[in-house]
Amino acid sequence: MEREEKLPCVTEDAKAEVLVANLEQIYHQYIRRKAADNTAKRNAGLIFFRWLSSMNPDFAEEKNQTFLDDVQSAVTLLCAQLAQLSQLQPIHSGFLADRAISLMMVAPATPRTITDRYLLVAEYQCEPLLAYLTQESLHTQYEHYLQKTPKRLMYPQQRKLCRKMEMLLKKKD
Repeated sequence: MEREEKLPCVTEDAKAEVLVANLEQIYHQYIRRKAADNTAKRNAGLIFFRWLSSMNPDFAEEKNQTFLDDVQSAVTLLCAQLAQLSQLQPIHSGFLADRAISLMMVAPATPRTITDRYLLVAEYQCEPLLAYLTQESLHTQYEHYLQKTPKRLMYPQQRKLCRKMEMLLKKKD
């Protein structure tokens, strides 16, 4: 909650914009860092990385866990801000939630790398943002989610997220 006080913005709208931009930055840095790590692993650094990882298995996962923690923190702050903004500007809060959810749904349907798997886990953390979507945005996100991963191929957490979307769609009808 310390971050909330440090935001240089005045309006609720601008604060929410900054929080979405922060979430975007977290994702872009993670993807860029993991791409750089993968390139280094292919080179001479591969031997050293494997040796270091075998001595401390948590070393390789520390960056990934930090990413998940950062995403969870950013989503929590964003939800709190959207709750306030939705009372004043429900359409704009829905737009920002849609932007954040679209960003978080970047994991490929079939995760092949550790990075893809962590992106998939981070995807599940968008659930509290669903409540701020408009009916149209929620329907679009639901359709996109089903196109990306058919229900029969979903992991249990993906099914849970899909059921949450379905429940909200029925509720908003």
